[in-house]
Amino acid sequence: MNACRALVQFLITHRNKLLSGRNPDGTAAEPPNTYKAENQVDWNSTTDLAVILDTCLLKAYLIGNDKLVSSLLRLQNYCHVRECETVLLAKGVCEALFIT
Repeated sequence: MNACRALVQFLITHRNKLLSGRNPDGTAAEPPNTYKAENQVDWNSTTDLAVILDTCLLKAYLIGNDKLVSSLLRLQNYCHVRECETVLLAKGVCEALFIT
């Protein structure tokens, strides 16, 4: 569980930097675009990173403390919808799918 907590802390730190306009290395970044349909491939690298970070954070929350999933989903997030839906259904956390 220590590894999961460390991963969550890492992901939160980098997510906060990214959403505040900084890349993980401290350089300026453009904010992520709003989520686009999966069949569109014109995401920029900042948005791709936001999707990866939030999707990994959701999965880490499911492993370490699934009560935190709803707090992530209530915020503006960039979770990959289909991937997270699959994981939430497999884990039996269906009520999280209805958070708006």
